[in-house]
Amino acid sequence: MNETGNISKVAAEMMQLNLTILVISISRWTCSVQKRLTSSELLLFSRYEQAHAALT
Repeated sequence: MNETGNISKVAAEMMQLNLTILVISISRWTCSVQKRLTSSELLLFSRYEQAHAALT
């Protein structure tokens, strides 16, 4: 989800479904990210980064 196009697709689908919160669970996320979209939504998400793999 780190690519801008993917983030925009998720945001568009959330708006279409009238969702304000979407949770997808995974246990090995190592990095959290905030992205402000042009439509003023703020997406918060976590992702796995290889650089931190040894720490998990």
